[in-house]
Amino acid sequence: MDKAKYLTISVDDGHPTDLRSAELLSKYGLKATFYIPKANPERGVMSESNIKKIAENFEIGGHTYSHQPLNRIDYDQIKKEVEDGKNWIEQLLGKEIIAFCYPQGKVNRLALKAVKASGFKGARTCMYNLNDFPRDPFLWGGKYTCLFSFHTNTSQARDIRK
Repeated sequence: MDKAKYLTISVDDGHPTDLRSAELLSKYGLKATFYIPKANPERGVMSESNIKKIAENFEIGGHTYSHQPLNRIDYDQIKKEVEDGKNWIEQLLGKEIIAFCYPQGKVNRLALKAVKASGFKGARTCMYNLNDFPRDPFLWGGKYTCLFSFHTNTSQARDIRK
């Protein structure tokens, strides 16, 4: 039996240059999920007006509030990071978000528990070198530096058999 094949695209961290990624994706009719934290100590994050602009054509996913690697903090801090990030994006966009990406792709059992408890439907990580649908939608692995991502709406995934 031939499995359906999908290509999903994700863009992480909300850097201002992600606007250019959105332009190129739009130009070629491709959908993607942009995972955006409120703040990122590693580099700048785009303005809220630009996040709203991207959200007009793309899915926005949670990526914590301040881009903390969740495998290095305790459960209460993890839960706060995840929930504060989700609440911020939902308030900004005025709609529920259901996809999450673990900062730096790092996840442990406490992070997994917090993300599930926060109401997300799935999450992606770079921990595993997988390129097939996961058994657990909260451990969606990526191949080649997180190229593949979880998509909450399969109509956004592109069938690459055609």
